[in-house]
Amino acid sequence: MKNLFSFAALIFALTLVTISCNNEVEVRSDCDEHVVSDCNEDANGVNVRIRNATGFDICNLELNWGQYNLGALLDGEESCYYFQEIAYRYPSAYQFYIDDVLWGAEAIDFISETPLEAGYYTYEIYVINEADRSNSVNFFVD
Repeated sequence: MKNLFSFAALIFALTLVTISCNNEVEVRSDCDEHVVSDCNEDANGVNVRIRNATGFDICNLELNWGQYNLGALLDGEESCYYFQEIAYRYPSAYQFYIDDVLWGAEAIDFISETPLEAGYYTYEIYVINEADRSNSVNFFVD
């Protein structure tokens, strides 16, 4: 009887270990891109692009309250350039998704800011704190 009980306890323990050792790989949700805006740089104007430095793949990045949808950008990837009528050292507004969670930021004002001169620029979006979805932008002259 003692051996039967020991055998049953062993089978139960192995079953628990097998169930708790789930080796499934986390699958990230696919990006269901909206209509992605065509690149439209203008050699005589202000052109900006986005660099994804978030550490995550991002989806449906919208620039300037939806003026442009840059689609999906893998971590480290850059978009093409987009012409801007007027632009500053940081975007007026942007939003994007990481794993179906909305992130973004909006400028409060541009008081004392000087508009950019014609040329090529990069806004590099990065994560400050993942827990509260805070992020910011570095600015580069290309």
